[in-house]
Amino acid sequence: DAVTLHQGTVKDWITWATRGAIGALFTGLLATITWANDANNRLHDVEQNGARIAKLEARDEGFGALTTEIAVLKAKLDAQDRQLSHITQLLESSR
Repeated sequence: DAVTLHQGTVKDWITWATRGAIGALFTGLLATITWANDANNRLHDVEQNGARIAKLEARDEGFGALTTEIAVLKAKLDAQDRQLSHITQLLESSR
């Protein structure tokens, strides 16, 4: 009978389409969960790297301050060395 055959074909097509739609929904859900987990991991990595960068910047600032202090101390020592040389010259010339 043609009507029964046609109804069976439509029913089969609807079943196939429903299974495909359900499979696509589960695949999309799985992809969304995977993407969200990956995004969360990347955000966590960025937060960790941000903390590391802040520590490195603080260390760099500390090195800059230390370099400045060393330069000031060197200038003071050079000035004292010149004063000692001058005093030595004065003492030698007064003999």
